Formats: sequence, C-alpha cells, structure tokens
Amino acid sequence: MFHSDYKHIINRLPESLVKRACERLLHHSKDPVPLESISRKSERIESYLRHTLEVYENSLNKKHKSMAQEKLLRPRSWPECNVFLATPAIYVTNNVTQIINITCDHEEENNRQVMNELKIFCQHFLDYNKRTFEKFMQDIEREYRERISTNKKLRCENEDLKMQLQEAEKKLASMNSSIFLYNHEKRMVFWRPHPKQRRTCEEYKAELEEENYHLHSELQTEVDTNHQNERRINQLEQDYSQCEQEIQVLNREIERLENASKEEIVELKSEISNLKSQLYQAKKDVRDKEKVITDLEKRLEESEEQVDRLRYWIRAISSRKNTPE
Repeated sequence: MFHSDYKHIINRLPESLVKRACERLLHHSKDPVPLESISRKSERIESYLRHTLEVYENSLNKKHKSMAQEKLLRPRSWPECNVFLATPAIYVTNNVTQIINITCDHEEENNRQVMNELKIFCQHFLDYNKRTFEKFMQDIEREYRERISTNKKLRCENEDLKMQLQEAEKKLASMNSSIFLYNHEKRMVFWRPHPKQRRTCEEYKAELEEENYHLHSELQTEVDTNHQNERRINQLEQDYSQCEQEIQVLNREIERLENASKEEIVELKSEISNLKSQLYQAKKDVRDKEKVITDLEKRLEESEEQVDRLRYWIRAISSRKNTPE
C-alpha cells in the first residue's frame, strides 16, 4: 500500500488506521493523492502518517494515564501497596503533558493561520466592494439630492398656485361687492326700475359668477392633481428606499452563505447587480411625467417579486445540510 521506507511508522499503527489514512489521502476533497502515487515516497504522505501516529500515541498515553490513576486511587491492603509505583506514574503524566502541549501549540498555530487568512480575505472583499459599488452609491446619493430639490420646487410651485388662487378669489369678491354697490346706486337714483338695464346687469353678474366658478374649479383641480402626484411620488420613493434596504440585506446574507457553491454565489450576485441597475433606472424616472407613474409602480412590483425570489433561494441554500469533505 505505502512505500517500504514508511514501514517503521506503519508497524506502530493498527491496520484499520492505516487503511483509513490511505482512503483519506485518496478521497481528499481539495487535493486527493492519485492511486499510482500512493505507493511512492512523498513528504505529504510521510507527514500525514506521522500525524496519524502522533494522534494514536496521544490517545494511548491518555488511556495509560487514566489506568495508572485508577490503579493508584484503588483502595488496597497494606502488603499490596507499592511505593515505587509512583515513579512511572509521574513519568507518564509528564510525557502526556508534553504531548498535549505540543498538540495545543499546533492547534494554536493552525488557528492563527486561519485567522490571518480570514483577515486578508475580508480586506480583499472590502476593497472589491469599494471598487465595484462606490460610484454606484455616489450616483444614487446625487440623484436622491436632485429629487429632493425637485420636490422642494414642486412644493414652492404649489404654494404659488395657492397664493394665486387666493388672490383670484379676493378679486372676484371685490368685483361682486362693486357690482352690488353699482346696482344699489342705480336703485337709489332711478326710482322706477328699468327692466332692460336690470337685466343687462344681472346677465353681467351671472357671466362673472360663471367665469369665477370655472376658474375656481380649474385651479382646484390642478391643486388636487398636484397633491395626488406628490403623494404618489413620495410613496414611490419610500418603496424604492425599502427595496434598496432589502437588497443590502440580501447581499449580506450572500456573504454569510456557507453551503453555496461558487457558481451559485456568482449567479446570486449577478441577479442582485441587475436588480440594482433596474432600481437605479426606475428612481431616475420617478419625477418625469404622470403617465410614467403607473409603469414605475409595475416595475416596483416586479422588483419586489424578484427580491422575494432571491430571498427564497438564499434560504434554500442556507438550509442545505453540510456535505462531508
């Protein structure tokens, strides 16, 4: 099975451990050893056999230590007690302590290397996110500021329309009062009413009142339309902001995935990138025309459905059982 130079190691191991070591080297998940190379000399094979022997000897030493302690603690009669048995027990304890310390040092070194690799990976990942999404986030912030300024302008325009409406109402009220005074003066001057003049004045008054009614209705309709559009735009902005937060949550969940393959992670990230681009384009079109608002609402519903589908996919990957290496 293994090379003859490793016979001094294999002879100290049981046959089951030798077979298990061979199977693990052949079926290693990351770097398996070819079948034709298992019987050759290799530093990797020798180090793995020595590590297996070390673990086996540690387990034997632990068993010997526990047996020695039970033998020392077992109550015996006076003739059976042997004072010299304490010396080999102390020697075995020191040897086991030394081997345990070596094993702990080895584990600490492995943990230290793993933590260093994790720090380097996190730094690379942060740099990648900064290079990839920094310009995108700056564009979103700039667009958001522009939308805020546009919203303020629309509110100022609505206030101006309200002021104009109030001024028009004041003018119409003053015209009505002047017409009433004019009619009253006519009545005072001419005791006999003139049907033709009274009818002309009443027609003029009716015409003014009708024009006032139409003007007031048009202004009120425009103000109501502006209010309605403002509410719909604010609601769309809130929905888009909520969708952005859900996308960020999905991105963090993808980073914490442990059971997903590289192809699945790449596909999830591409889906999120497409969703971000669609959301960015939709936010640019929020303030355009009124007829586009219904289309934006449909696009928002599609984005929310896509977010739900991605969340279900991530949950399915997270609930997947870990496969042994």
